[in-house]
Amino acid sequence: MFGIMPPRDIIMTVGNESIEATMSQRSRWLESICYRYLFEQFLKEDPNFLWTAAPKPRLSDKSYNDDFWNESAEILATEG
Repeated sequence: MFGIMPPRDIIMTVGNESIEATMSQRSRWLESICYRYLFEQFLKEDPNFLWTAAPKPRLSDKSYNDDFWNESAEILATEG
């Protein structure tokens, strides 16, 4: 099962602030949505709670490399 990955990958808590990172993989772009109800609850319950979210990249087709894994394997094979 490959679904929502561990929250440690996308959320870092420092004191009363939760910092939401952005994901650079298309498959993980919307992953943080499942935690938003918690952030909203924290905002209602604690006036000092801070929720910071990094800007999300567009991940357009122009910036997407379909052959990334094959290219990486080739580079590693020639270097190793």
